[in-house]
Amino acid sequence: MADASCNNQHRWLWVPAFAGLHLHPPKVHYDLPVGGRRLLQQVDGYDATIVSGVVTQRGGTATGARPGRLVRGAQGDRRQFGAAAG
Repeated sequence: MADASCNNQHRWLWVPAFAGLHLHPPKVHYDLPVGGRRLLQQVDGYDATIVSGVVTQRGGTATGARPGRLVRGAQGDRRQFGAAAG
């Protein structure tokens, strides 16, 4: 059983039994715009995937929830990225 804890600055999930996880081989999916590809990999042995407090996967099955948002390019004030922003 997984134990989760979070506070205002850090969010983490502790999975004490990594041996109980089973990773399937990754597969290439060509489902991005203009034929772009990405790797998807299924895993068995976890209870849920939670994004922004919303369960997106339960027992390896998608719930249909999509709480995230698309991010394109630099966001916010460039100064927040320091010297790396150029």
